Amino acid sequence: MNETRLDITTTATIRPHILEKTLRSFVRNLFRGFDCRLIINIDPVGDARHTVEDVLAVARKHFSTVIWRIPETAHFTRAVKWTWSQVESDFFFNLEDDWQLVHCLSLGKMLEVMAANPRLAILRLPKGQSTMDRCQVSAASTERKWYIWNGSYWEPPAGMPGNYCGMPSLIRTEWMRPVLKDMPDDVNHERFSKLLARDGDPRIGLWTFGAYTDRDVELTCQDIGRTWRAGHKIERNSEKNLTGWSREGKPYDRTERSA
Repeated sequence: MNETRLDITTTATIRPHILEKTLRSFVRNLFRGFDCRLIINIDPVGDARHTVEDVLAVARKHFSTVIWRIPETAHFTRAVKWTWSQVESDFFFNLEDDWQLVHCLSLGKMLEVMAANPRLAILRLPKGQSTMDRCQVSAASTERKWYIWNGSYWEPPAGMPGNYCGMPSLIRTEWMRPVLKDMPDDVNHERFSKLLARDGDPRIGLWTFGAYTDRDVELTCQDIGRTWRAGHKIERNSEKNLTGWSREGKPYDRTERSA
C-alpha cells in the first residue's frame, strides 16, 4: 500500500450501475495500492428504481472511507464546490460518475510528474488517442485539441493556454483553493475556468495544464453517461449556465422511473 493519501472528488446522480462501472475501472486501473478517500455528492436526480443508499453502497464497496452529501435540490456547480471544499490531500483526483478508464495507468508516475513540475496545476486524462508525439485530449478533431509530448506528459501546443475541464483529472490543491474561493454558484465550474483564462487571471495564467496517458494508446477513458442521458432526455440546463438539469427543455430536479 502506497502511504500517500489521495482524496477523490465525485459528483454523482442516482445511477448506481454507471457509478459501479466508473469506480471499478478506476480502482482497477489507477487507484489500486493507494490510500484513497472518496468524497461524493449525490444529486437527487436519476432512476427511481434505485435510491441514494444504492449509490452509497457502490461507493462503500470500493472505498473504506466515504464522505458523502445528498442535497435537497440538484445543482452541478454547488456539488463540485462542496466536494472540493472537503479536500485535505495535497493532490486530489476529480472524477465525475460516468467515466470508464479502459487503459491501465500509473498514479505513482502522475504524482511524480506533479511533484517535479510545481507550477503544473492539472493532469487530465485524454478522451482520444495518443501517438508517440501527439495526444488528442478531447473528441474534437481540431489541431488545438492535440497536445504535444514533452518527455514527461502531454502539454498544449505553443500559444495555446490550458485551463480546467471536467475530464478525469489529477489536480493540485494549491491551485484549486483560490479558484474555489471565488467560484460563483450560477456559473458552470468549467466555464468559470475559461472566463478566468479569457480575462488573463493569474489563477490560470501563472499555471500550466497538461494531460497524462502512455504514448501510442488507442483509448484511455470514455464517457459512459451520454447514452443514458440521451435515453432519458436529460441534459445540463443551458438556461442555468449548465449548473442544473433539464428534461425535454424543462427544469428537472427529481428521480424518475426508467423503462
